[in-house]
Amino acid sequence: MATGYSGVLQLPYEKRQLYQLMHSFQDATFDDSSLLLEDESSQIQSIPIKTGKILVADDHLINQRVTRSFLEHAGHVVTVVDNGKEALNTLEQQSFDLAILDMMMPGQGGLDVIKRFRHMAGSRAGMPFIVLTANVSEEAKVACKELGVKYLSKPSYGHALLAEVQASLINDDLNHNASLDSHDTHEFVEIIGESEVLIDEEIFQELEQLLGSVSGMSSLVANFNQDVETLLEEMSKAVDLMDWLGVADHAHGLKGSALGIGALKLAQEARTLEQEMLEGRVGDQEDPLVRVKQAYQAVRALLKERISLPDDSPFNGGE
Repeated sequence: MATGYSGVLQLPYEKRQLYQLMHSFQDATFDDSSLLLEDESSQIQSIPIKTGKILVADDHLINQRVTRSFLEHAGHVVTVVDNGKEALNTLEQQSFDLAILDMMMPGQGGLDVIKRFRHMAGSRAGMPFIVLTANVSEEAKVACKELGVKYLSKPSYGHALLAEVQASLINDDLNHNASLDSHDTHEFVEIIGESEVLIDEEIFQELEQLLGSVSGMSSLVANFNQDVETLLEEMSKAVDLMDWLGVADHAHGLKGSALGIGALKLAQEARTLEQEMLEGRVGDQEDPLVRVKQAYQAVRALLKERISLPDDSPFNGGE
């Protein structure tokens, strides 16, 4: 290993190799460290571990906070906005090295933002994008591939996200001469499934390590509770109005919040409710939200055991 370098990649390299290398850097400190890329003629070029100016657009507070924390912890400068309209306005006003967009946002989704930006961006139209989504439909896959954008399934935190960010920045810096194809995409991974797991331990422990304090986790969990309870209230109003599409829309948002903290059972129930409402399968249920409420009550009780929280939720406990 050459002096002053933390790792070596040989061209052409695979994303899997970059992911493994980034994983090995978890506890490293980067000042002047670099990646070495060796071409086929063994000539060595030094590519620094890149940091960049990154825009994050997500309408879920939990996802915003966690994504920002991971990126800033890695040395990136992060700007966060709440929706697609703000994302497009910010992209028009400022220059970024990368944008990470939620696929489903009110008004303009992530793919709409990318299309509009490329239409008006001129010389900046080649800026890389990463799309985050909890939607694993075939239509979503095709839409991303048609735009040639990278996509990651939620929750996508930690080393997987950082490696993808690093790959995007390096690939852009090399002007697409490396073997990483800017039109390459990840396969969606269905992480919800039929799960009885209340909290995914790997995700939760990664959040604990990132936030680094009890107060940080308490704040995150309190935000999660507030977000979910607001969505449940909105869904209850939509049920009273028999606005089933409105219920489905809020269920989709709840699914995103649940995935952000690793609440797999709640995410599963929210996804099921979303599908039922979209397909008109309301049936004779007195309260179509009952399974979602029960899943949230169970998750909140577990979180309360692990994190000190105020006991003021209208959905805390059960009747």
